[in-house]
Amino acid sequence: MTFFEYDVYFDGLYGLWNAIYYGVKELQEFYLERFCGVRYFIAPDYSKCGDVSAAENYYRQFRSRIVAIWLSMNLKAVVIPLVSCANDIGMKYMLDGMFDCTIVAFNVKGPMGDPVQLDILIRSIKYTVDHLPKHDQGGWGSKNPIKTQEEGQRLLDSGYHDGKQVYNITDDGIVVKFQPDNTPNNGYHSYEVSKPRDIPAGILKQMLADGRISRTEYNKFRKGKK
Repeated sequence: MTFFEYDVYFDGLYGLWNAIYYGVKELQEFYLERFCGVRYFIAPDYSKCGDVSAAENYYRQFRSRIVAIWLSMNLKAVVIPLVSCANDIGMKYMLDGMFDCTIVAFNVKGPMGDPVQLDILIRSIKYTVDHLPKHDQGGWGSKNPIKTQEEGQRLLDSGYHDGKQVYNITDDGIVVKFQPDNTPNNGYHSYEVSKPRDIPAGILKQMLADGRISRTEYNKFRKGKK
């Protein structure tokens, strides 16, 4: 089930958000009965707008997250998170709370007919693909061995720079590469270097000098072996 409609129609004065926020039990019971038997939802699309404040758009995102949690907990349903972005500022927080997700939905109804919004949609899809854990085992694309945001930030901060790219090695001995994603917050996405020959020789020498890799590992990487 989806909620792609003008907000006032699907969530006005007697809508689900008000029922949850104000604890109106009778209204909540109404929605429990209305949605009884529905097993799959896409999180509600509380419309974000490019001409309103970031605080208002963030609040609308918050409402969507709360309703999604309510649907999941009370109906035991699968709720697919919705990624929504109205401008460049919104791209900085649109994935908040989603970093363990491997499946998301996008609303393309409005952006498809507007060149400016279409550009934002395309960039927000790219940003999402680059930052959510699509690279996990069994997924698609190059595998990302970094397990948490904290680990990723630590490796990025202490990494070895080669132009715009940053290299580092995990505690498990896996060489990773950080690639800038050209988004407004100057973020990076990471992935495992699958071909050791792609690691610049200068980077390997620095890792060897710092004791991050052994002489044996250095020679293996130079020969293109893992």
